[in-house]
Amino acid sequence: MTPKPPLTDSRIRERLPRVWEAFFSRWGRLSAIQRAAVPLILDRRSLLLYAPTASGKTEAVLAPLCEIALQESWDPGGILYVTPTRALVNDIFTRMDPILRHLGLSLGRRTGDFREVDQTRWPHLLITTPESLDSLLCRYPRRLLALRALILDELHLIDGTMRGDQLRGLVIRLHRLRDPSTLLHYGLSATIPDPVRMGKRYLDAQFLAVRAPHRRVVRLLGLWPDPGDEEAAGRILQLVQAERFRKILVFSNTKKRAEKIASLLKQSWGYPHRVFVHHGRLSRRLRLDVERAFKGANVGICVATTTLEVGVDIGGIDAVCLL
Repeated sequence: MTPKPPLTDSRIRERLPRVWEAFFSRWGRLSAIQRAAVPLILDRRSLLLYAPTASGKTEAVLAPLCEIALQESWDPGGILYVTPTRALVNDIFTRMDPILRHLGLSLGRRTGDFREVDQTRWPHLLITTPESLDSLLCRYPRRLLALRALILDELHLIDGTMRGDQLRGLVIRLHRLRDPSTLLHYGLSATIPDPVRMGKRYLDAQFLAVRAPHRRVVRLLGLWPDPGDEEAAGRILQLVQAERFRKILVFSNTKKRAEKIASLLKQSWGYPHRVFVHHGRLSRRLRLDVERAFKGANVGICVATTTLEVGVDIGGIDAVCLL
């Protein structure tokens, strides 16, 4: 559903006296999904939000929940945010850390890379993956008794998979610890064909499905049979030169091919030090270094596998090339 008529930004700002500046002052106004969802969350409604990537769904949920947490003095452990990938955990952590510090709320993450919570350290907002949540439920179940709001992010990425089944099982286990009627439930997803059915699989029975319109224009430059590595590298450089692209992201299906294409580009392009490669065989430190370097570069080509697909902030780019 899309609430009609939505409140104006000024009216919503009045309902967020503690968190508006921290969350939204940079933008000055709300996105469509934020305008639709924030008043409902402040009214303690459970929601399934579906809108395209980068439409502001994370802030749409976390801003009103932080407002409520501050109003009601929630204990640490009040908000649990579950997202499918470590990269998404890191991206959300990086975005939210200065905001929550400003608000006086603690933030932590638990993944295979970061173990910032344990029996003695537990934040107000915990960001984790399904696999790490499984571990937390086994090791620290009593810590989850303080849970007040559960957020399940990017559901379209795992729905219908074994990881989706795992997440459904984890929600059931959480409900055995905490009466679901005492929890606020939120699902976040890109546009999906049947939001009500998806919501029933993962959320409490009483929820609203909220959608906001969002349009993004994509221009298709070329479609060819899959070329060999040398021809692919040559075509990428032709596009860069013809379209005057400064930053381009290239996806490869394999780590080996990503390394090969990157090597060919370094040999042929005038900026060899601005050719990056990103895949799962690199150490965590090297992957993070590549992400930071590519994000900060004004000119660059990054050749990656799906490790760079979801949740990694690489800033603005001119084009995406799919091999």
